[in-house]
Amino acid sequence: PLAAQAWRDLAQGGGLLVAAAAVGSGQQGLYLSTDGGLSWQSASAPQGRSYSAVSVSASGRVIAALDGSDFALLSASQLAHLDPTVIPTLKTAQIAALNTEQIVALSTAQVSGLTTLQLLALGSSGIAALQTEDLAVLKSAQLVALATDQIAALSSEQIASLTTSQIAALSTRQVAEGLTTAQIAALTTNQVRAGLTTAQAAALTTEQIEALNTEHIASL
Repeated sequence: PLAAQAWRDLAQGGGLLVAAAAVGSGQQGLYLSTDGGLSWQSASAPQGRSYSAVSVSASGRVIAALDGSDFALLSASQLAHLDPTVIPTLKTAQIAALNTEQIVALSTAQVSGLTTLQLLALGSSGIAALQTEDLAVLKSAQLVALATDQIAALSSEQIASLTTSQIAALSTRQVAEGLTTAQIAALTTNQVRAGLTTAQAAALTTEQIEALNTEHIASL
């Protein structure tokens, strides 16, 4: 296909290759190849649709392509099978439209691929819906981008599941304004000793300090 296209996905079935792209008005977003990708022909599909994902039946006779407007219609199971490389290409409005069931169904690879803006678009309820194994794959840059209300929305179990590196990555503002006293109390001794930085400890409010237990205090 044309190198200038913004390619989003590639699928194969029954000797047929289908490439999907994000395109502008009047352009074709699906291209077909029957010779292993040596040559390509535009598909007879509606023009001007920007496709995020495509799949082909084993026989190569049925093609299913997904564009942005279809994304919210995916079931949780269908969303979970979406190629992780497609996730970063989705618009923040599409991410914000996900319901709790869909967010819970996201794989760790999909969560890991979320951009900082997409994570913000999940909102407080969306972040709270993430599984502990999903939180475990979040990088420092992703965590530090979360809003304070998103930090506050995390359950005690979610907070306790964070690694010491993830705790250390939180900004002093996230710690002081985001962490609730219940979350502070849920911190493990190791998180306090090896994760909480000097700057973070200094930023704790009086109420947060009072939520620390004797083991927490001893480990500082």
